[in-house]
Amino acid sequence: MKSAMKSSSIFIKLKLCFTLLLMMGLMGLVLFEPAFDKVDERLTFKVEVKGAAYNSGIFEARKGMCINDLLKEVDLKEEADLSTLNLNQLLSPEMVIVIAEYHDDRVSINTADLEELDSLEGIGPSLAQAIIDYRQKEGGFKELEELMEVKGIGENKFAKIKEDISL
Repeated sequence: MKSAMKSSSIFIKLKLCFTLLLMMGLMGLVLFEPAFDKVDERLTFKVEVKGAAYNSGIFEARKGMCINDLLKEVDLKEEADLSTLNLNQLLSPEMVIVIAEYHDDRVSINTADLEELDSLEGIGPSLAQAIIDYRQKEGGFKELEELMEVKGIGENKFAKIKEDISL
C-alpha cells in the first residue's frame, strides 16, 4: 500500500508541476505577445536603386515587397527602361536594382544641331539649316509630319527619314 501511495503522490506532484509549467507558458505568451500595430524591425531591410532615377540611393523595404512596389517610391527618369526588370521579383536584403536607360538613337528634330540633322539620309547642310531656321521661327515642331512644312522636304523624303527622327 505504501508503494502505491508513493507512486500516486509522485504522479500528483508531476501533474501539478506540469500544470504550473503549462500555465506559466501560457501566461508568458499572453504577457510577452508582440504588438501587431508596431513594425517589426526584422521585417524591414535596405535596398539600393541605381541608374535612371532622379532619387537613386538606399530605400527601406519590407518583407514581401516586390520590385514593382519599391518603384512606386522611386522618381524614374523619362528614359527609364523597365523591360529588363522582373517587376514581380521579391526584394531581398542588400539587393541592388539597376534601372537601365532607354537610348533613343533617333535624331530629335527639335534639339539636333546642324551636324546631327545632316547625318539623316537625304538631308544635306543647307536642308539641315532650313530645319533649324523653321523650328526657331515656329517655336519647335509639334508633330513629326510638320517637318514637311520645311521647303525641300516632301512626302518621299519624309518617308525615308521618318523612322530615324523624333520630336
